Amino acid sequence: MSENNEIMIDVISRVLNVEAETITDEMSPQNMPFWNSFNGISIVSELEKEFSVHFSIEEVYVVTSVKEIREALNRHNVSFE
Repeated sequence: MSENNEIMIDVISRVLNVEAETITDEMSPQNMPFWNSFNGISIVSELEKEFSVHFSIEEVYVVTSVKEIREALNRHNVSFE
């Protein structure tokens, strides 16, 4: 697992207060009761700080799963290889 992936998982884990080992690409607000709109904004905010990126409003609305978070970060030149 890449360092950036570990950082991303750590942020999601901290914000949602879940074990990092339980986080999968399919995790989303639809299947995680703790992933509400407030926590979604908190995830985005923390990721922006960690990776020194800025998500557009459109991206914030589209990023609704761990997989989509990784893809959005990748578009901001954050490598996961």
